[in-house]
Amino acid sequence: LRRQELKQQHWNLLGRHLQLALQQVGQDPDAQRIKSWALQCRELPVDFRRRQFSRFQPIVREQIPRWLANGVDREALLADLRSIAASLGVASFEAEYMMRGLNIAAPTNQNDAQQFATRLSDIQVDHQRRMDAINAMPDLNDEVREELKSAEEQRFRGLLFGNSRRDA
Repeated sequence: LRRQELKQQHWNLLGRHLQLALQQVGQDPDAQRIKSWALQCRELPVDFRRRQFSRFQPIVREQIPRWLANGVDREALLADLRSIAASLGVASFEAEYMMRGLNIAAPTNQNDAQQFATRLSDIQVDHQRRMDAINAMPDLNDEVREELKSAEEQRFRGLLFGNSRRDA
């Protein structure tokens, strides 16, 4: 019983450090601190880690342009983001989607209404492509498939309804 309590205290401490690192990402010159804590938190329950990824993904995504503008190598950042995703129990391709998301938000010469329509269309196409990929995975058990679909729906709604200041 005491061993279980100590383990839970350790997990709570790790979880708190991970959350603090994610909350303070705007102060970091790159993704190294988040990567370090994500690696240390691999022993935490996967549901907790996935929730943290989902919760803080928009905040991290907002920092990517700043990191790149400050000289962080794009490939090194992508590798760090892949490591973070994998450590938090999420497919590493989520990091690639975060980096690709920069292209969706790139300014164009269109007027505001056209930009908005284009962005909505891009988000919808990306969402459908991701859902198709989930549905096409033959060896995925039904429960995992439903969790992936649910996570994708949550990500999609977050993009549509402004979990990012860039969406305003």
